[in-house]
Amino acid sequence: MKTLHVNLADRRYPVFVGEGLLEDAGALLARCGFDSAPIVITNHTVFELHGGTLLRSLQKKLGKTEIIRIRDGERFKNHATLLKIYEDMFRARADRRSWILAFGGGVSGD
Repeated sequence: MKTLHVNLADRRYPVFVGEGLLEDAGALLARCGFDSAPIVITNHTVFELHGGTLLRSLQKKLGKTEIIRIRDGERFKNHATLLKIYEDMFRARADRRSWILAFGGGVSGD
C-alpha cells in the first residue's frame, strides 16, 4: 500500500492506494481518527460487487454499520433521492456525530 497526502491550505488528508484496501478499510479509517461506524451511501451494483467486503471490515473495527442503497444514474440526482437518504438516516438514528462514507461514484459521491 502507498500513502499519498493531499495538502490543502488549512488541512491535510491521506489517500491510500493499493490492493486489498477494502479488507482493511475499517482499520485504515480508525488509523485516520474515525472511532465510530459510518453510514454508507452506495448504489445497488457497487454494493452487490464489493459491499460485503467493505461491511465486514467496517463492522470488525468500527461496529454496526448502516447501509443506504440508492439508485444510480444522472436521472437519480434529484430531490427524491435526497429525501430517501434523509429518511434512511433518520431511521438509522443519525445525529451530529454521525458521518457518511460514499461508496462508489456518481450519485453516491455527489
